[in-house]
Amino acid sequence: MIFRYGMFMKRKLISVFTLILLFFGDMGFGECADYEKGLAAARQGDFETALREWGPLAEQGEARSQFAIGVMYENGDGVPQSYDIALQWYKLAADQGKDYAQYNLGVIYERGQGVPQDFKNAINWYTLSAEQGHAQAQYNLGVMYVKGQGAPKDLNTAFKFFKLAAEQGNSDAQYNLGWMYGSGQGVVKDNVRAHMWFSFAALSGGEDATINKEKIAKRMNPSQIKEASELAKECYQKKFKDC
Repeated sequence: MIFRYGMFMKRKLISVFTLILLFFGDMGFGECADYEKGLAAARQGDFETALREWGPLAEQGEARSQFAIGVMYENGDGVPQSYDIALQWYKLAADQGKDYAQYNLGVIYERGQGVPQDFKNAINWYTLSAEQGHAQAQYNLGVMYVKGQGAPKDLNTAFKFFKLAAEQGNSDAQYNLGWMYGSGQGVVKDNVRAHMWFSFAALSGGEDATINKEKIAKRMNPSQIKEASELAKECYQKKFKDC
């Protein structure tokens, strides 16, 4: 079996703002209207208008707009691409406790984009984000603890973060739980649970998950395979919690 390190997700402007509209109820009506005007413009590719709407809000300390401008500079959308400026805007939002900004800072420091690569700083920002339930931050932390990047290698801690991400449906984390249960690394070896987690990962179209599920099945007797199937049904009904 091969451990899946996955691709570190780079946040994209439109998908991020579609998502984070759910997270804010603390804006005044006028602020919200101006922010949504900027969002509508960005969706149409009119970043000049977006920046005009978001700029004053960001200067007043509104975290969504600070983050939005950070994304624009990271991607070079309507402004000169600049990781330095993106980092400044992300940090303003992150310092207000916004998990998606903390996550993006983690990515920037992990990759060394516009700053010296700094795994320790990446872990610090990912941890702040993960503690608020950000699934990709939890997954990335798991990977870093497997690799020993920014902290000593710690498979037990990696397992904990993969589990948190897997419970939110992250298929890479589900795959890695299968790998860890199947190999007995970071957790007591358990072919039944390895089979279950590989089954979930395979639902996302992962051919490698299907292959590893079949490999695990060869180690199991019919009653264990039945148990894994029943456990998977129960786990799915519980939305992956306490599995």
